[in-house]
Amino acid sequence: MKIYCKKAISIVISIFIISILSISPAFSQQEKVPAATAPAEETPAAPAAPAAPAVPAVPVAAPAAAVVPSAAPATAPTTDIAIYGEVQSINATASSMAVLCYDEETYEEKSIDLLVDKDTKLENAKALADIKEGDWVDATYVTKEGKNKATSVKVEKEEAATPAEAAPAAEADLE
Repeated sequence: MKIYCKKAISIVISIFIISILSISPAFSQQEKVPAATAPAEETPAAPAAPAAPAVPAVPVAAPAAAVVPSAAPATAPTTDIAIYGEVQSINATASSMAVLCYDEETYEEKSIDLLVDKDTKLENAKALADIKEGDWVDATYVTKEGKNKATSVKVEKEEAATPAEAAPAAEADLE
């Protein structure tokens, strides 16, 4: 019985020592943070401890870096936002249009007012006056100073029916 106890104790001690040796290199790899204030009096350095035997280091996640807000400008960088929807209204005096589109974040329809100016690239329309209520548009815009300025607006053209498609529709009307 004494032999088994001695073996069990030696196994437990061996596992403890191995775990200490495998963990200590991981701790020694962490960055040391300098003290906030310098000590008033320098003390001589203690002699270095003997080097630990070479044991594979256990990977340890680096400590998360603190997020420090940078001195960014007051306005956030602008990015183009793309929408696709139906024109609900046109306001020629304000050079704007309201587009009903699907919001993918809230999963709801919403109306977005877009300012259309001389810098807006229009496709399939020469001016805002060429865009009508009920037209479908593919638009991109940026938000500046609380306003949505359209950078491009592509009006979807309705495809003209081909004679083959129009013929069955005409025959259905006759019946």
